[in-house]
Amino acid sequence: MINEIICIGSSHAEGGGLDIYRNKETVDWYLKNKNIKVSAKTHSFPTILNKKTGINTTNLGKCGTGVEYLIRNCEEQLEKEDCSNKLFVFERSIWGRAELFDPKDGNYIVANWGHRNGEDPSDGFESYLTQNYNREFHDSHLIYGDIGWDYIKNKCQQIYDAFLTRFLDEDNLLKNQDRQLLNLFYKLDSLKIPFLLFNSEQWYLHKIEEHPVIKKNIIQLRYEGEDIALWDYLDKHKLSIRHETNNEIDDGHAGLNGNEFLADLIIKRIDK
Repeated sequence: MINEIICIGSSHAEGGGLDIYRNKETVDWYLKNKNIKVSAKTHSFPTILNKKTGINTTNLGKCGTGVEYLIRNCEEQLEKEDCSNKLFVFERSIWGRAELFDPKDGNYIVANWGHRNGEDPSDGFESYLTQNYNREFHDSHLIYGDIGWDYIKNKCQQIYDAFLTRFLDEDNLLKNQDRQLLNLFYKLDSLKIPFLLFNSEQWYLHKIEEHPVIKKNIIQLRYEGEDIALWDYLDKHKLSIRHETNNEIDDGHAGLNGNEFLADLIIKRIDK
């Protein structure tokens, strides 16, 4: 019997679209038009899961993170306690997302990268480094709590850009991330630890989705008979903040109805 649900993922799991630091305009809109004081903490799908099932739910979602964060947090859970009666819910996002460790203050850094020319790696890469992705939407500069550690001011970001441009083999990295995540899933399966998976984006190695361990545990997202990723699902089914606010706020994250719908998809799988 499941005694805890552990959700690990990026902004969809965190409830980032409803975070006051990310977009106060969204929070204000729901208060004005729906008389609801929304927040990532109170209206993310993990919180709704807890309310609807009564099962203790831990939300380890963090905006901007990818496969490295997902694997690390799952492995840390496995190392520190017996997880045989826990359900892991993964929200998987991969493109241009890495994780670094800052020994200066002992925290992990979200390290996002993209092509400098917006199309391919021929002109190198540009990155964005932060410890709290949502915070900067509010502060508009990189300050973390009481720590005045600015990754742009201290040129860390420029150094990382140069490193990526010189050494990053993006194709092989993304393939290996998919393989490593698949290995984690087989590990959980062999340990008989239940898990479910949302795909925010398609697999880079498309053949991976044919593996039995993926087919058995994925939460299928479909539209007009086709399998689609979470971003597209929220858009096609009109479950995003954009749709809930009648296009007043251009945000593709799940709105209130979207988060409740995602929680219900998980509950249906738990009840099977």
